[in-house]
Amino acid sequence: MLRPGSVGSGDAAARGTGDGGDANARLGHAAYLARRHFPELDGLRALCVLLVITAHVHGGAWTPLGGAQGVIGFFVLSGFLITTLCAREASALGRVALGAFFVRRGFRILPLYLVVLAAYVAFVLVLGQEPDKRAGLEFALPYYLTFTNEIALYWSHPAGAVPFFQTWSLGVEEKFYVAWPVLAYAVLAGRPRARGAVLIVVLAGLLVVQLATGAAWAGWYEALAIGCLLALALHAERGYRVASRLAGPWSAAAAVVVLVADQLLVGGGVSLARSVYPWVVAWLIVALILADSSVARAARSRPAVLVGTRSYGMYLTHLLALVVVERWLRPTTALTPAALLSLVLAAAVTFGIADVLHRTVEAPMIRMGRRLGDRARSAT
Repeated sequence: MLRPGSVGSGDAAARGTGDGGDANARLGHAAYLARRHFPELDGLRALCVLLVITAHVHGGAWTPLGGAQGVIGFFVLSGFLITTLCAREASALGRVALGAFFVRRGFRILPLYLVVLAAYVAFVLVLGQEPDKRAGLEFALPYYLTFTNEIALYWSHPAGAVPFFQTWSLGVEEKFYVAWPVLAYAVLAGRPRARGAVLIVVLAGLLVVQLATGAAWAGWYEALAIGCLLALALHAERGYRVASRLAGPWSAAAAVVVLVADQLLVGGGVSLARSVYPWVVAWLIVALILADSSVARAARSRPAVLVGTRSYGMYLTHLLALVVVERWLRPTTALTPAALLSLVLAAAVTFGIADVLHRTVEAPMIRMGRRLGDRARSAT
């Protein structure tokens, strides 16, 4: 299964492409297709989850950073990784074993999600903590159990009164995990051109809706579609050749600079910056995995990989950690040393909780999902 992790045997060749003509581009593409892991993307995951934490620190000291865009980064990554996985399986086997795919996805996402949801239920409904949020959790629980989280929080209830509200994004992603593989690799099986054409039409429609109405849901699915489109482009040799020419040694640094600038513009309320943001994330993905650079090396460093591989658990638990930290350190509205200390402590406590959950729940369930998925694929 393709996932962020340790570097595969084709890694060095895959990152050293783009400067030696078509022959080197072809070699680079073959090496890229041979890579089983993208540890650089763990660094990007780490950045995304840290941004999300800044968005949820109370008091508003970090609001100008626009940290909520970290979720958009996760959406682009999800579209890219899921489509890359499916495209490679389709190329290797002639089809995608969707049953095995759903088993792996389920074991990757559901066990940890249900454990943290149970903790919230115990914390609020059983122990009576944060009584002002009891009614909100009781209202949202049926949505949480059916992965319609975003419906509960964005169209039915004020999110601020609902514990575990950050899981609205899981409602979006779970629908994507079902709809896109079925459409692209069952309905359009064996028709890669039609697959790309449908995706371009959908993406164009989402862009029009977002620019015309500012609808939040269009931006969410736009980010997922951009990740999918990037994966299809890199899977094709011609698309890889074009992308590799954009992935020079300074490309990642330039992408980071643009991303930071766009982040600040979003935090400052510039609406157009939101539409640009997922494209910049896609550029950064290309720069990280197709060219070696100091930024790519930092992204695949051990600390970045540790945080990135625990980013899902951190995303699920960081609001609990903030409750604990902010009872000790009161949140501030100004960017002061106290605000920085509160953020650092919240991130550290969140990582500690996520690390324990990763070792005891997440990693064992992922391994079980792979085994069961392999059996399901062999059986079909």
